[in-house]
Amino acid sequence: MLIPYRFLSGPLTPRSLVKIGLAATSLKDFMMKMVTEEAAALSRGEPGSGGLITHLVRALDQKTPQQTGSGDDVKKAWKGGLSVDEILGNIFVINFAGHDITAITLAFAVMLLAARPEVQEWLHEEITTVAQRKPVEDWDYALFSRLKRCRAVFFETLRVYPPITGLPKITSEKVQALRVGDRVLVLPPGTETYPMVLGVQTDPNYWGDNPCVWRPSRWIVRSGAAAEAVEELLVPQKGTFCPWADGPQGCAGKKFSQVEAIAMLACLFKTHRLRPKTRPGETEEQARKRAQDCADDVNYQLMLKMNHPDPVRLECVEV
Repeated sequence: MLIPYRFLSGPLTPRSLVKIGLAATSLKDFMMKMVTEEAAALSRGEPGSGGLITHLVRALDQKTPQQTGSGDDVKKAWKGGLSVDEILGNIFVINFAGHDITAITLAFAVMLLAARPEVQEWLHEEITTVAQRKPVEDWDYALFSRLKRCRAVFFETLRVYPPITGLPKITSEKVQALRVGDRVLVLPPGTETYPMVLGVQTDPNYWGDNPCVWRPSRWIVRSGAAAEAVEELLVPQKGTFCPWADGPQGCAGKKFSQVEAIAMLACLFKTHRLRPKTRPGETEEQARKRAQDCADDVNYQLMLKMNHPDPVRLECVEV
């Protein structure tokens, strides 16, 4: 349910909702401040921050704004291109995808890795090979593409435990013909559809045997002779892996979330290991099974989440 800001600040509004309203207003003001400052810098002929905000602001219009004071001034100054509200929406999506969705995925990933110590060692082997003895603070973006096993863990978690299990869509204003096997389905204009991400991402026709089993190694393809085989990341068939949607309407925060997650996994497993804390009388194997069961016991509200993660305590051990 969407509630306008003005209804979250009234005298009769519960304090919990007032807090949400203040947070939403504060975030919007902060984003508007970034857009205003970036627009002002560009209007002065300066290069801007050089980040994604710069490109979004440039997409507003190629004309020079007449005034760059408050947020309302920016809205009046720019005409054509993207609207300011569209820019704010993109910034919000990038933050949402790069933080909330990534955080949920990493929560599943660390729980699953704690249940699978051999996968942790598999990760560590790659990290030490790629990063060697270079301190974490000296790592750069070039490492990202070389950490294929880290990406495999992240992608496999998104495949089996996608935070968003379906993608609500509406067909365009034209009639859409969709071929399914030997049938042709005709979708009228404006038809609401709900492609099931989880269904296609666990379809054995695309993912082979045991598609619901979390196995990051399925993403690694070895090419060349056995002795000199090079590991490459699997490129799924188009439309079979879509946690960020696909096409021109794909999530703008896709790359941001990937880099953030891979950096976290690489930094953690370079020097540490995770293990579930055992209960009195419990073996390590039983504790690992409890962690796996916890990851499999899920519920879908706004996004996919574990039902009872608190009873499973994880220990981070330096090695």
